[in-house]
Amino acid sequence: MNTVTSRIESVTIYNQTALVERVAEIDGPGQLRLDDLPLTLDENSVRAAVAGEGLVAVSHRVEYHYQAGPVPDGEAAAARTRRRQHLLGEIRNLEARAAKLRTLNSPPPAPPKGSSPPTFGFDLGLRRQLLDVRNQHLSELARRTREMRREVDQLAVAEHKAQQELTRGSCLTRSVVVTVAGPGSAGRLRVSYQVPGVLWAPAYTFRFDRDLSMVELLMRVAVCQTTGEDWKGVNLQVATSNPTRWKEVPELASRRIGRHQPRP
Repeated sequence: MNTVTSRIESVTIYNQTALVERVAEIDGPGQLRLDDLPLTLDENSVRAAVAGEGLVAVSHRVEYHYQAGPVPDGEAAAARTRRRQHLLGEIRNLEARAAKLRTLNSPPPAPPKGSSPPTFGFDLGLRRQLLDVRNQHLSELARRTREMRREVDQLAVAEHKAQQELTRGSCLTRSVVVTVAGPGSAGRLRVSYQVPGVLWAPAYTFRFDRDLSMVELLMRVAVCQTTGEDWKGVNLQVATSNPTRWKEVPELASRRIGRHQPRP
């Protein structure tokens, strides 16, 4: 089984659904698989055809395709966890030291009632020096705490990115396997399918000239889709009909063609 690369050629947007047509260049007959299709595609709407001399699509089926992501680096994750725990412990120690230093600014406790005041003197200059030293230590502790918190945030971002890479790398998609037969050597495979989760809404703009003798009507279309496919640069068409709605086939009256003859 060969995996072929396909691209979206056109999308027709209906009411809450869309018809997507993909094309892929093939080199000959065999079983060909188109990967990375939406999980929500309608299996009953899948159609396959080959444009090429001597090749025909004889059957197709829809499968689930799981793409395994990269192997997680357990050692790097464990190292980040150990470093984060160490930093959090250091931050707690620094905060405890800062809390003790702040108590140096507190006034001494008042003497008990009825006791005489202390007889020792109070050196204001020494107290200022002590406060300056305390403030320097507090500034240094605050700086180190900020650096450690910044590193903790960086470790959290790195862990989040690693988890996102694992999530993006491992994904479940749908695949269409087409069996192509015939003596031909090359052709173009076309696969179409319907997907839900698509809406479109028109927006009209009227432009008048100065004397209101001519008017120009512009229509723009806003498209919202949650299929997971990239429709950028794809030919889009919109329709107001519903392709899944039941429609009665008109019954035409029979007509006789040819020379007039009596009925049998």
